[in-house]
Parts: sequence; structure tokens; C-alpha cells
Amino acid sequence: MRIPKVYKYKLCPNATQKGVFRRWLGTCRFVYNLCLEHRICHWQSTGQGLSEYSQNRDLTLVKKEPGFEWLNEPHSQVLQDVVRRMSLSFEHFFRGAGFPKWASKHSWHSFRFPQAHNNSIRIEGSRLRLPKVGWVKFYYHRQCEGCIKQVTVKKQAGAYFACILVEQCHDPVPASESQAVGIDLGIARLATLSTGEWYANPKLFQRFGPEVKRLQRKLSRQEYQSNGWKKTKRRLSRVHAKAKRCRQDYLHKASTAIVRKYPALVVEQLQLQNMSRSARGTVSRPGKRVRCKSGLNRSLRDVGLGQFLEMLEYKCRWNGRSFKRVYPRYTSQKCANCGHTSPENRPTQAQFRCVNCGQADHADINASKNIRDLGRISGSQYGQGLRALPVSA
Repeated sequence: MRIPKVYKYKLCPNATQKGVFRRWLGTCRFVYNLCLEHRICHWQSTGQGLSEYSQNRDLTLVKKEPGFEWLNEPHSQVLQDVVRRMSLSFEHFFRGAGFPKWASKHSWHSFRFPQAHNNSIRIEGSRLRLPKVGWVKFYYHRQCEGCIKQVTVKKQAGAYFACILVEQCHDPVPASESQAVGIDLGIARLATLSTGEWYANPKLFQRFGPEVKRLQRKLSRQEYQSNGWKKTKRRLSRVHAKAKRCRQDYLHKASTAIVRKYPALVVEQLQLQNMSRSARGTVSRPGKRVRCKSGLNRSLRDVGLGQFLEMLEYKCRWNGRSFKRVYPRYTSQKCANCGHTSPENRPTQAQFRCVNCGQADHADINASKNIRDLGRISGSQYGQGLRALPVSA
């Protein structure tokens, strides 16, 4: 089975290479807006759309016009990928998404080399060779395994990163569902397993929140687009980027440890968009306990439950593990020992004590056992809530 995988490395370009990256980003942004304007004008005049092939052909003609020779500086496939992005944007629009927006320097932060043929992109030591850029130093913190397919250069918080897409060959062994483990997700605890293990919430907002608030207050007092305002905004973006990296690092380590240890996972099918919906309401019908709900929403976004579930899902696919989602209805009120369901079984947030059989346990551990049992049920009312990933492609 062939599996696509992305390795992300931080680049260390010199001053010349940074200038090349900045110019290429600006050129890609210009080409994107040019293609969008071309499609709009063509639709207004003829009532028909344009294809990706026709816009690539027109882009070749624009490069030959006087005054547009600077479009030849980026690699040709980089600009072709920009045209492909525009085509995908209109495909999403016709499927019900919003109309494509104009690209600005605040929203366009990447360019891509879509093909790596004839050894044009390769790694030697701690250097990465990019077409028409040359050798760029980077932090080679882990081995890049597999055949390189494409490379995306991203700018995040003033730093440049290379996202290398490779293709790996795996022959995973199908897992036995008799050894399934249930996982209950939450805020106090990131994940609680039916075996009794649990992973704490990293609580990154408590770590980075005071610095973020201080910089936001400082930013609000400064003059818009002044030099001090831009400097504070860069510092604020770096703090947000560091918090994001810390969150992803913790979630990657926790998800990898779980997938390597257990052959079958059963998790909750959470409606995170509904769970984090604002309770402010309207002027005529204001919401209730808005401050409490906003704090809960902040904690939900801070812990990153959606990212954690995605990591568990694709890592199970890589390693041949079984992955199922079940609807967690009444799993926090149902006794895993006798099956009695009642709100009185949970007197506190962390304590579970069955009023029928007297079974006492941590509430999250009891819920994870119920989730595990739901994953083993087949042909019942919970069968529609199960979703297993295919082991082989």
C-alpha cells in the first residue's frame, strides 16, 4: 500500500534566497489575481467560463509581452500550480462554497513545486535543492523517507518552512478488534482510555495567554499600519505560531503513542462546530451564561480535539489499525458494569457512582469503557454510528 506523507522542515535561507522567496510570493499573488480578473471579464463578456488549460496558454503569452519579463523569474510549474489553485477555487464555488477572493499579501503565504522529476528536488545532508533557487539550508531534525513528489514553501510568522510530500510503501497487518480500546475526549483530560491511562490537557492558553493579551492591548493602542504597530503584530504572530507548534507537538506524541500501543481504537463522533458555537444570541434574545460558554469555547479550541482525532485517524490508516467513531449518547451516564443509565450516576464532573449496582470509577474512564463497548456492537442501533477505515488501498 502506498501512503502519502508530509515532512515539514524549517528553512534557513540566506538574504538572497529570502529575496527570491518574497518576489516569488508576490508574483504568484499577481498571477492569481490576474487569472481571477480574466475569468470574471470573460464571463461578463461571453457568459462562459475558462479552463485551466486555456489560462496556462494565456499565461505563456503574457510572459512574452513587454514589461512582463519578470514573470519568467519563478519556475514555470510554480505559476502553473497557481493557475490550478484558481481552477480548484472555482470548482469549490460551483459546489456551494464562496466566490474566490482576491489574494493579498496577508493571505498568500506559499508556493508549490508540483513535480519533482529528474532529481530536480533532492536532499543532501542538511541542504535542500529547489529549482531556480539552489541549495537551501534547513533543520534536518528527522529522516525524510520515501520518494519526493512535491515541495511547498510556506511563510509563517516571518520564517520559511518546506513541506515535502513523499510516497511511502507500507504493508500493514490487519488489526484484531477484540483488543479494542475506547477513548473519551474532554477538556480536563485530553484523552482517557478504557485501560485507565489518560493524557493531560497541555493548557497552552494558560502558558501563552498572558503574553497574547499584553500584545493585543499594546497593538490596539498603537497607530494602525505604523512601524510600531507592524513590529507588535509580528511579535504577536510569532507567539501564536509557537503555541500552535507546541500544541501540534504534544498531539503528535500522544496520538503516536496510542496508535503504536493499541491495535483497534474506538473514539467519539463529536460535533465540534456545534459544541463551540457562540451563546451570545441577539439583542432581542440574549444568550444565557455567555461568559461561561465563551470560556468553554476557548478551552475547546485550545486543546485541539479535531486535530487529535485527525491524527489518530490517518496514523491508524498508516499502521493498519482499526479506527471507528461512535455516537457518544449517554456514555457519561451509563454504567459500564450493569448498563443502568441515569443522570444521578454522575454526582460530580469527575466522579461516577452507579445508583443501581454501586460501581464507582472515574467518570471519564467509565465513559471510555462504554465507548469501547459501542465499537464492538454490530447490527444494532449503534451500527450506523460506526465507521472503519480500510486497511489496504
